[in-house]
Amino acid sequence: MITSLGCEAVERANAIARQADIVAALTLEVLKGTTKAFDTDIHALRPHQGQIEVAFRFRSLLDSDHHPSEIAESHRFCDRVQDAYTLRCCPQVHGVVNDTIAFVKNIITTEINSATDNPVSLFLFKRNWFFPL
Repeated sequence: MITSLGCEAVERANAIARQADIVAALTLEVLKGTTKAFDTDIHALRPHQGQIEVAFRFRSLLDSDHHPSEIAESHRFCDRVQDAYTLRCCPQVHGVVNDTIAFVKNIITTEINSATDNPVSLFLFKRNWFFPL
C-alpha cells in the first residue's frame, strides 16, 4: 500500500514539474524573452539529465516549426543575450527537481519489483542463512 502511494506521489510530482516548465516557458513567451539560454550546446557543458530535458522542453515549447513563437520572430535580428536570471536558469533549477523525481521513481520501481521481507526470510531460513537474534 505504501509503495502504491509512493507511485502516485511520483506521478503527481512529474505532472507538476512538467506544468512548472510550461508555466515558465509561457512567462518567457509573454515577456518576449530569448531562447538562447536553452541552446543544446550550453547544456551539454554541464550534462545533468534533468537540466537537458527541461532545456529541450523549453526549446520545444518556444521555438517550434509547427507552432512558431513570437520569441523567435522578435529576436531574429536582436543582439539581446540574457533575460532575467530567474527565467534563464529554469533548466538548472527545474532540472534538479526532474533528477530527484527520476531518482525516487527508480527506488520505487526497484521496490515494486522486489520481494517483501516474508518471502526473503523464508528463502534465507531454507538456505540456513537465517540467524535469529
